[in-house]
Formats: sequence, structure tokens, C-alpha cells
Amino acid sequence: MTIWRHWMVGQLDASIVAAALLLIAVLARHRLSPSVRSFLLLIALVRLVLPPWIRSPWSEAVVDVPPIDDARTLIAWGLQWDVAMYAAAITTAVSLFLLARLAWTFATAEQRWIDATEPWSIRLNTDTTTAVEVRLSRSGEGPLAVGLRRKLIILPESILNLDNAAIDAVVAHEIAHHERHDLAWIAAASALKAIAWFNPLAHLIARGLIAAREDGTDDWAVSRTSNDPFAYAQALLQSARMVASPQPLGAAGAHPMGRRLQRLLDGQATREGKLGIAGLVIIILAAAAALPGAHMPSPSDDDLSDDDRVVIVIKETRR
Repeated sequence: MTIWRHWMVGQLDASIVAAALLLIAVLARHRLSPSVRSFLLLIALVRLVLPPWIRSPWSEAVVDVPPIDDARTLIAWGLQWDVAMYAAAITTAVSLFLLARLAWTFATAEQRWIDATEPWSIRLNTDTTTAVEVRLSRSGEGPLAVGLRRKLIILPESILNLDNAAIDAVVAHEIAHHERHDLAWIAAASALKAIAWFNPLAHLIARGLIAAREDGTDDWAVSRTSNDPFAYAQALLQSARMVASPQPLGAAGAHPMGRRLQRLLDGQATREGKLGIAGLVIIILAAAAALPGAHMPSPSDDDLSDDDRVVIVIKETRR
């Protein structure tokens, strides 16, 4: 269980790095494009689930900070062998269950929604690079984008009461989810969150990543409909009553309407576009600072006493 204890001590560093990336994405959300924010938050999630022998070069900068060193010591002391064994077993079992449920949800999503809806013939006014099938939900669920293989758009029956501009805006938004591969992003974020389910930061970061993808989706839809954020916002207001139900697992839907409208009407917010050199530089620097750096636990740890193992874990963390 040495590797497990080593990893748990390293979770403090991982959480600090992930929290820093989350803070940057939140505070600079008006200055960073949704794609850049998405990558920053994905890097943060990956940092939380790195194997126990991966260390961040960033941690070398804080090895002499007493509060962090004291916290590492407390974690190492708290993870005695029996505690570590049970904690590892429970954490692994829950992670496997969550991953299995996620895999089943995405694998069966298309067929479940096809069985629960009926096809709707509608002329798409938005150009798409992939085939998209629009279906109508009599139960009122939607609007949603579903399907990693078979691209589906689920619309509630109440959409028939909207005018053409509102329908175009809603459909364009769901098409954008497929065009921008948002479901793959959501699947990746959900899988990483399932592995680090015990860390509250993982849930906050995954939620922020999904919100960033939604922002980019709104920008995509605006550019391919009226190209006017104000007109698009008015169309969203008409359709707001359809977004009352929570988003089901394995689907891409709208995040809270108030936040969407506020961002759309903010003329200073950075809109989605090509990643650009500046965006690539930010992503590369974030990944270089947060991710790589090999650090293996001592192979002779099993021959040491519990007190010696604590010292070794702390020394290895400081290197």
C-alpha cells in the first residue's frame, strides 16, 4: 500500500495545482475563450488523477512552506496500513462502479432516446459537417444533444409553439454540441471526475468545464444564425420554459439561463473562435507546469517501519 499512501500525500499538491487552474479559469473567464478555459480545466482534472509516481515540478517551489509540509505530514501519519488498505479498496470500488455506470449510459444512450422519441422532419438552417437526426419528445424532455456515434437532437413537443427564430436558435445550439464534440468532452470530464470522486474539486472543475463548453456552443450558434447575440438571447428567452428539467447523464444540455444571457449580452466577453497562438501558449504553459515530472516511490519501502515510511514519503515529496 506504499504507492497508495504516496499518492494520497501527493493529492495535496494535486489539489493546489488544480485549484489554481480553476481559479484562473473563473477569474479570467471574460478574457479567455471557452476553448482555452476548457483545456485549462481538463488539465486540472487530469492532474487530480495522475498516477502516484507522477509529480509536478510546481511542487518543488513549495517544499519549504511549513503549512503545506505539515499537511503532508498529517496525511502520511493518518494513512496507517489498515486505514490505507480499506480506503484504497473503497475508493477503487466506487470509482469502478461510477466508470461502469458512465460507460453503460453512453453506450446505450442512442437506443434509449430513440425508443422514447419519434422522428421529426425539420429543415435545418444550420450547416453541419456530420449527419444529425432530430427527434421529438412527447414527454417534454429536451432540448438535448445525445449520442457519440449516432448524432441525435432531442426536442420537446413544446418547441412547436415557438416562432421560427427561436426554433432556429435552439436547434443551432444542439447542432453545435455535435459539431464541437462536446459530448466527448463531457464523457472525458465525467470519467476523470469518477476516478477522483472523493475530491470535491473534481466535481467543481467538471462543472466548470461543461459550462465552458456551453459558452462556446452559444458562440458557435450565434455565428451561424443571426450573428447577433441580442437576437439570439431573445430567442433563448422564448425557449427558456423548455429547459426546466435537469440535464440527464450522457447528454449535452443548457446550463443556467441567467448566466448564459449575461455572458451573451456582455460585449467585453471573449467569443469562441480559432484557438490562436496565444491560446496555445497558455495551454502548453499550463500543461508543462501542472502535469509532467516522474517520481517513483522508493522500491525498498516495504522493508521499512511505519515511522520510516512517513519520513520517506515526505522526503520523496520534497525532491
